[in-house]
Amino acid sequence: MSQPENIEGFLYQLKRIKDNKRKAINLLLEEIQRDISQQEAFIQEQNGRMKDAESSLNNLKDCLAVLKVAKDMIPSLQGQFGEQMANDVEMGGSINRGDDQMALMDPDQQKSINIQHVAGVVDQSEIERLRRLIFRSTKGKSYMYTQENIDRNAAKQRSVYIIVFWDGEHIRERIQKICDSFSGQRFELPDLKEITPQIQKVTQSIADARGVFDRTKQSLRDQLIQFDKIEGDGDEERKTSSTIYIYKMFLAKEKALYKTLNQMKWQNQSFIGYFWAPIEQENLVRSAL
Repeated sequence: MSQPENIEGFLYQLKRIKDNKRKAINLLLEEIQRDISQQEAFIQEQNGRMKDAESSLNNLKDCLAVLKVAKDMIPSLQGQFGEQMANDVEMGGSINRGDDQMALMDPDQQKSINIQHVAGVVDQSEIERLRRLIFRSTKGKSYMYTQENIDRNAAKQRSVYIIVFWDGEHIRERIQKICDSFSGQRFELPDLKEITPQIQKVTQSIADARGVFDRTKQSLRDQLIQFDKIEGDGDEERKTSSTIYIYKMFLAKEKALYKTLNQMKWQNQSFIGYFWAPIEQENLVRSAL
């Protein structure tokens, strides 16, 4: 913020503000309070929009990271379960290697079960706690894959997780409840063949969300610049000061003035008190009184 060079500069800029608002000096305080309230409401609204836009952008970026990891990881997991799938074929189970849900046969209950996935992002500091809870809730009948999601702009670094398990009557619900209890976001994974189109769709959504965020940020910046600008009479010899700083000085002056006036005492039909003023302005003060 640009500050006035001296008291004369402050008074000059204050007069310009008073003239622009067309208010007497005794009414200027109320006008400044009204102006500040309006600007505060606008700034709070824009900040809310920026937070919403940033949150939407971060969720989309997390979703994109999960989809990319899932695209690379799910086929390798199918290979890891190849031996089990071969045993299921011998027992009469059906397998479609092109699907991300592979029908298996439970050798004890003789019914088909599917390999399912629960995926999302979580703070890196919580990875091990999540891993332990998943292992205990599934009694070891699951596999949790994690990969760091490096985002230099993020306040906290997160990791992508994908949990693979044999879908049962209650196991999926338990896993989802555990994941939802952690910070971060859980995402539904589409079929393997739909992941690539979904990546393209999310990438476009990220570009759109970033555009909304940038426009909102620029709108707020432009409004603050306009609010901080003092419209004057074109006097180029004087340096234009910040409206915000002039407001701050004016409010400090008014506060000090009324604090001093409140210390005066009523005596003999007059208010009596003491105050100080610069010696070089003594004659000016006396003439004003």
